[in-house]
Amino acid sequence: MKPRFCIRGQTVVAGGVDPVGTARSKAPSGRGHRPRLQRSGKAKILFAIFALKTSLNAKSGLKRLFRLDILLILLVSLAVAVGAETDNFAGLVDIGGGRKMYMKCSGKGSPTVVFVAGLRASADDWDISDKSKPTVFAGVGKFTRVCAYDRPGTPVGEKPSRSDPVRQPTTAKDSVADLHALLSATGEAGPYVLVGHSYGGLIVRLYASTYPKEVSG
Repeated sequence: MKPRFCIRGQTVVAGGVDPVGTARSKAPSGRGHRPRLQRSGKAKILFAIFALKTSLNAKSGLKRLFRLDILLILLVSLAVAVGAETDNFAGLVDIGGGRKMYMKCSGKGSPTVVFVAGLRASADDWDISDKSKPTVFAGVGKFTRVCAYDRPGTPVGEKPSRSDPVRQPTTAKDSVADLHALLSATGEAGPYVLVGHSYGGLIVRLYASTYPKEVSG
């Protein structure tokens, strides 16, 4: 009989994944596709460790098996660290209509804080600080989930916006529609605490009145 062990609802045997266990696994919730990727990464690492140990058990003496167990503990710790890192992301997100917008998120917890920058500001403006203090983005990310994004047309320093361009000028209503599409596409869990600076404050207030059930502050 082949050895079995379980990884988050999947029954794994030495040589593959039990299709019955796979059928019992639940679809991810809360943060879109990332939890699924996170589980898959851990499963692959842990299965490789288990397969390695199984193949060496018959050939290993007690001392060698002890060393292998230490290696197993270290690699499991690595798998947990990989899972934590996948919660952080930064890049372009497809919001539909052939458009992509730049967003970055970090940290864990609830509620999710979403930063909305000013008229000519980008997501990177929330990472500006003197060296003696953490940035706003990093500071909030220490105790809860935090996200920031680039609106189309907002420069990043001397460079153009990382989000796909649209016809300018845009309205606050356009920005609200974009933010709603972006949050929906990423699967970031609400309700959100929206934090706006300058022109971003107008977007925040309009978003809260348009989607009151998605905002907690």
